[in-house]
Amino acid sequence: MGNTGGTVVSMAELVGVWTLVSFERRSSNGDLSHPFGTSAVGQLIYDPSGRMSAALMAQDRPLLGMLPESVKGMRPSFKSLKVIARVFKASMLFSSYAGRYRLEGDTVVHQVEVSSLVDWVGTELRRHVSMDNGQLALGFTDALGNQVTLRWKRALE
Repeated sequence: MGNTGGTVVSMAELVGVWTLVSFERRSSNGDLSHPFGTSAVGQLIYDPSGRMSAALMAQDRPLLGMLPESVKGMRPSFKSLKVIARVFKASMLFSSYAGRYRLEGDTVVHQVEVSSLVDWVGTELRRHVSMDNGQLALGFTDALGNQVTLRWKRALE
């Protein structure tokens, strides 16, 4: 699991609303990338009862040209296929999940109950957690061996 440096986090420090500062992935050869671009945005919420939610997206996703009401009654057509293609592209630059969480030493465990990625439902996501200069850092090693780090700052109330 990716080590993020910093100090161990208590439950009291973790609870609150956080906004994304950066989302970085470093490969085993040291190459740095930003999966949702350098201007990714996100929100992470930990409540005192052990519930959490996270949402991340690329800030510069193109508009889809459709309002929620326009989806109802959409019939298959060439136009709807173009919309579906745009929705698919936009969904590749968005991730969201929610559920319960617990702290285990320097690891926060997210128990996924709902997710934009259906395969995550029922899984546990383990993240190394630390605090550094007032920022929350969550890190993990992905399936390809890349070190992924997400840095968060407290949302302004």
